[in-house]
Amino acid sequence: MSEGLARSLEKGSAPPGPVPEGLIRVYSMRFCPFAQRTRLVLKAKGIRHEVININLKNKPEWFFKKNPFGLVPVLENSQGQLVCESVITCEYLDEAYPGRKLLPEDPYEKACQKMVFELFSKVPPLVASFLRSKNKEDCSGLKEEFRKEFSKLEEVLTNKKTTFFGGNSLSMIDYLIWPWFERLEALELNECVDHTPKLKLWMAAMREDPAVSALITDVKTFRGFLDLYLQNSLEACDYGLAGSAAGGLQSDVDPDAKMPRSATPRLALPPAARARESPRLRYPGACNAAAHWLSSALIGWSAANGFADWLKLRAPRPVGGARGSIAVPGAGGGGESQGSGVGRCALRRHLENMAEDASRTLGKGSVPPGPVPAGLVRLYSMRFCPYAHRTRLVLRAKGIRHEVININLKNKPDWYYTKHPFGQIPVLENSKCQLIYDSVIACEYLDDTYPRRKLYPYDPYERARQKMLLELFYKVPYLTKECLVALRCGRECNDLKLVLRQEFSNLEEILGYQNTIFFGGDCISMIDYLFWPWFERLDVYGIADCVSHTPALRLWIAAMKQDPAVCALLIDKNIFLGFLNLYFQNDPDAFDYGLSR
Repeated sequence: MSEGLARSLEKGSAPPGPVPEGLIRVYSMRFCPFAQRTRLVLKAKGIRHEVININLKNKPEWFFKKNPFGLVPVLENSQGQLVCESVITCEYLDEAYPGRKLLPEDPYEKACQKMVFELFSKVPPLVASFLRSKNKEDCSGLKEEFRKEFSKLEEVLTNKKTTFFGGNSLSMIDYLIWPWFERLEALELNECVDHTPKLKLWMAAMREDPAVSALITDVKTFRGFLDLYLQNSLEACDYGLAGSAAGGLQSDVDPDAKMPRSATPRLALPPAARARESPRLRYPGACNAAAHWLSSALIGWSAANGFADWLKLRAPRPVGGARGSIAVPGAGGGGESQGSGVGRCALRRHLENMAEDASRTLGKGSVPPGPVPAGLVRLYSMRFCPYAHRTRLVLRAKGIRHEVININLKNKPDWYYTKHPFGQIPVLENSKCQLIYDSVIACEYLDDTYPRRKLYPYDPYERARQKMLLELFYKVPYLTKECLVALRCGRECNDLKLVLRQEFSNLEEILGYQNTIFFGGDCISMIDYLFWPWFERLDVYGIADCVSHTPALRLWIAAMKQDPAVCALLIDKNIFLGFLNLYFQNDPDAFDYGLSR
C-alpha cells in the first residue's frame, strides 16, 4: 500500500484545488476494486498521477460534480476534464498515453481480451451477492457459482497454454480482472480456486508484478474495512490509517513517468455506468442527472449554466465523410409507415439485397457449413435479432465482403456450440477460423480490422465519448423487450413505457445540446448503428408513442432511414409481425417467416 494512503474526503470537506499541470488525478477509495483497475493501469504505464480518496459512506457534495452518481473511479486532468467508469478509463489511458501498451494492437487479440472480460463479468456481482448474504455459513450455492465461473477462466488459460490471459506477458485483461482475485483470501473464498491449478499459478504470477505488488492491501486491513463497511460505519473507508492526513491527497509522482501524447490530453466524460458498476436503479433521478451532465458536457456550456467551470469540452467532430445537410422527410417517429415513400424505397432496396441474409435457418441435425472462403468474413445471424442487426449494419456500412448463415434459435444445431459456447448470435468467423462474438466487440473488431470508412473515431477522447453514450443507452434493449412481452401477453405496460420515455428523453437531451443530427456528430458513425436496431423495432413492438415527445430523436430516426446500410436491412412491418406471432407461439418456423421454401 505505497499509494493512496491519505484519509478520505467526506461531506462538508472543501473541494480540492486544480490538478497540477502535467499530472492526472484519480478520485478513488482504497478498497474499491473498480478504482483499483484504474490505479493499476496508471502504475503499469508509469503515468504521473495523484490520488484523492472519497468516503463512499459519506460523500462530499462537490464530488457529485465530478460524477453525478458519486462513484469512483474518476479521472481529472489539469484542464478540469473528467472521465469515469473503470473499463473506459483504462482503455482511454492506454490509447492516450505513450509507452507500454496494455491492449494488443492486433484487432483479433484485442477482441479476444474483451471476450475473456465478458466471460469474467459474472464474478463482481457474485462477490456483491456474497457480501450481502447475511448467513455466511449457508453460501454453498454461491461458492458453487464461483467455482463454475473460475472453471471457465481455467479453460481459457488451458487452451492458451500461457501464464497470463493475454499471452506470455501481463496485459490489460489481467489488470482488469485481478482486483477480485486479490480479495478471495480476505473473503475466505480461496477454496473456490482449489480445482483450477492454472488460475492459481496466474494469481501467484500476478503478485510478482510491480504494479500489483505496489497496490496490494493486506488481508487483515481489508477484513477490518469490510467489518466496518457492512456495519455502515462512516469510518470504514479510512480503516488502518493512523491520525489524519491533510487534504485527503496522496501524490504518486515519478519524474520519469510518461506524459500524454497530446500536451493537453482530453478526457472522456462520465458515463451512465454499467449496472454491475453503477447500480443506477437505486438512485431515483440519477440517470436523468447523468444524461443532463453528459449532454451538456458534449458541447461545453457557458459559465452561466454552472458546468463550464468543470467541463471544458468541445462538440463532437464528424467521424468521416463530408459535412452536408440531410433531407429529413416528415419527422415521424419510429412508427413511420412502411407504406410511405421512405418505406417503399427501403422495402425495394431490401428486396434487392435479400440475397445477403435471406437464406433459411440451419437447425438441429443440419450439416455444418464448410470453411470460410478466403477474402470473406462469415456472420452467424438471425434475420430478426437486434444484436445481430448491429453487426450486419457495420458489415454493410463498411462494404466488407461477407456471407450470412442464419441460425434457428428455437432449434439450434449441435455444431453451432463450437462457434459460440452458449449458442448465441452474432458470431463472426474469418478464413483463419478465428471467432468473435458479442455484438459490440464484433463491431469494434470489424472497424479495427477493415480500414475502409472508419466508424469509430481515431481520437481517444471522441472514441471514449461514444462508449459513454452506449452506457447511457444500456437500459433501452431490456425495456423494449419487456414492453413487447407485456403487450403480447395482454399485460399493461404503462410503467415500463414511462421509464422508456425517460430513457429517450435522456437521448433527446444529448442531441439537443450537441445540435447535430447524429449522435456521433454531423454524419453517421458507430454509435448510431449500435443504437438503431431498437428504434427500427418501436413501431413493430407497438411502442412508437414512446418517442412522440422527442423531436430531435424523431429527426434522427428519419435521417437514419435514409442511410444506405440501414435502408438495405429494413424489414417489412408485416413480415416482422408474422415472425413475432410465430415466435410467441414457440414455433421453430418463426425465424424463416416470409421466406419461400
